[in-house]
Amino acid sequence: MLSIEKVRKIMVNSLILVSISMIIRFLGFIFTDNYAILIETIHMGIDVVITTFILIALRIIYSKFSHRFSFGLYKLEDLISLFLGLFIIYSGIEIIIYGISSIPFHSLYASIVQIFSIIPLIFAGGIKYRFGKMNNSPSIMSDGMHTFTDVFEGTGVALGLLINYFTGSIISYYFSIVLAGIALFIASIEIIRNSILDLMDLPRDRNVLKSIENVIESFSEVKKLTGLYVRWAGSVIFIEIIVEMDPSLTIEEAHPITEKIEKRIKDEINNVISVVTHVEPSKRKNFRLIVPVKEKDINSEIHEKFSKSPYFAIVDISNGSYTVNFIENDLNIDEKSLVGVKVIKNLLKYGLTDIITINIGEIVFGLLSIHKINCWKTDGGTLKENIDRFLEGKIEKYVFKDET
Repeated sequence: MLSIEKVRKIMVNSLILVSISMIIRFLGFIFTDNYAILIETIHMGIDVVITTFILIALRIIYSKFSHRFSFGLYKLEDLISLFLGLFIIYSGIEIIIYGISSIPFHSLYASIVQIFSIIPLIFAGGIKYRFGKMNNSPSIMSDGMHTFTDVFEGTGVALGLLINYFTGSIISYYFSIVLAGIALFIASIEIIRNSILDLMDLPRDRNVLKSIENVIESFSEVKKLTGLYVRWAGSVIFIEIIVEMDPSLTIEEAHPITEKIEKRIKDEINNVISVVTHVEPSKRKNFRLIVPVKEKDINSEIHEKFSKSPYFAIVDISNGSYTVNFIENDLNIDEKSLVGVKVIKNLLKYGLTDIITINIGEIVFGLLSIHKINCWKTDGGTLKENIDRFLEGKIEKYVFKDET
């Protein structure tokens, strides 16, 4: 975010430089009585007013008052930038109309005054444009470009007066005036374009969108980026992301990942003030469930102890329909040492993705987590009842609780 103290320093310095240019032109008018220089003096006076207005507006935008609003008052910068773009076009029209209707006199002295007055403008425009670009501030950057248009326009007038003095040809004066006006039109196009894009919440820079996508896709837990909304407002960027994550992740597990995503985006992309991430579970269509059962029957009761179950039902689910097969627990269920671990390792060969169980040990639960196998908690009932509840999304994920 912009430092208001740096803004104040930059804008005050540019105000001093523009004021010096105005004073030089005013003194030149008194000395030469050339009305072209008088118009240029008035032009500089308007620039002083505009720069002062921008400084006041920026103080409001970055004040505590602005923070009362959800997105602050950053859009004011875009309105100021749009106003400056339109004002530059108006200035170009005014210069062309005045230029072709005026007759230059005291051309040599007037051109010297004009050239000297351009020097502080070059520094003022450079300071504002570089600072605005560095901090992505459209209003300061636009004001810098506006100052540069004054340089182009002033140079055109000076050259026209100088050529008129040496050649006596008034056409050169008119030609330079028209070129200066065209330069103003060209400079205003980019300013107006970016301002309108920001005010309409359209992407100002597609490279930024691509950079955000690259950051998100670098996280293996993110299965799909379903929504990306980027809002430019003045010098800052607001980002909203919708992602699908591995369905095996709990809310507690997904939250730290979203924090890492948000931090990396802020670290890699300048001027991002806010990143909001919404997480949706990845929508799976295919499952292979393992369920401990007492008998080889669809209406069999669920066995209370997973590792001691005499049979397992293998339930293949695809797009809402399912098939059931049964296998025997071919391990010695009377063993006492790490029976659950042995059972799970034996079942891994069947490519299971989920299990439904009443109880499960901590070590077995950890082994399932390592293999990215989802564990679902049931209070009992028949195999068919549990399959139906699973399809309806009415079975909760198993959260291991230390009973000690």
